[in-house]
Amino acid sequence: MNPPTKTDRGFTLMELLVVVAIVAILASVAVFSIAAGRSRRAMQEWTSDIATVMREGRSRATASGQRYAVEITPTTVRFCQIDCPPDQPNTAGLELGRTRIGLNGARAAFWAKEADIAIAAMPTKTALAKVVLYFLPDGTMDSDLTNTDLDGFTVYLQHATNDKYKYRIAVLPLSAEIRTYDSWDE
Repeated sequence: MNPPTKTDRGFTLMELLVVVAIVAILASVAVFSIAAGRSRRAMQEWTSDIATVMREGRSRATASGQRYAVEITPTTVRFCQIDCPPDQPNTAGLELGRTRIGLNGARAAFWAKEADIAIAAMPTKTALAKVVLYFLPDGTMDSDLTNTDLDGFTVYLQHATNDKYKYRIAVLPLSAEIRTYDSWDE
């Protein structure tokens, strides 16, 4: 029998440790990349959900000839005919729209009464607890029914833990056109 040669002995402990270290580094990079992608997708889906509910409220208002309200909280959005009832168990059946819930940290953070204006003149943002905007039968939108002027509306969305994901939805008052933006600065 011949004595074993260097090629017959397999890998050294040092070679195995280097391979394990490289695999661990690649795995950690993949985990962080997947988490960042999940946050971005959550924000995109939440922005899309809010814009969809607004479009549905606008569409129903013009089709039915009645005012529709869209109520937005940091994690939910719904539309209702005339006005949204209080969140009580006995009035849940009166809600005509649907409720969407922001997932994985997606939230509506601020709102403003102006829409789609120049970056240099961005409106003052107000922290969002709950806000209601109204789509009127004539195809317009108003965020404040207490005055006769039609006010635009902007909702600012931001991820709860990763603040680089910011989206904005602007609703123009006269046309009730809904525009979405991938940042607050566009």
